[in-house]
Amino acid sequence: MVQPVYHKIDQQRWQKFSPREQLLHMASELNRADHWQYSDEVKFKAALERLLELIDASIDDRRWGDNRPMLWFLRDEIAKLYIGQKKTPIGYLYRAI
Repeated sequence: MVQPVYHKIDQQRWQKFSPREQLLHMASELNRADHWQYSDEVKFKAALERLLELIDASIDDRRWGDNRPMLWFLRDEIAKLYIGQKKTPIGYLYRAI
C-alpha cells in the first residue's frame, strides 16, 4: 500500500509567485488529477489534496482580491470530487481555469 505524502505549502514562497503563476501550478495539479481520475484512486486523491492546499494558500494571498470567489468555487468543486459526491470528469474544471 502506498503511504500518502503530506505537503505543507510555504506561504511566503507561494506568495512570491504571481496569481497567474499560482493558477498555472493549480492547473498542473488539476491535470495530474484528471490523468489519474479513473485509473489510480490513490494518486488521484493525492493530486486533489495538493490542489486543495494550493487553493487554500492562494485564498490567503491578498492579490487575488475580487477573484477569491472563483477560488472558493474551485475549492468547493474539488472537495466534492475528493469525497466522491461528484463523479463528473475533471476536464471541465481544467478548461474553466
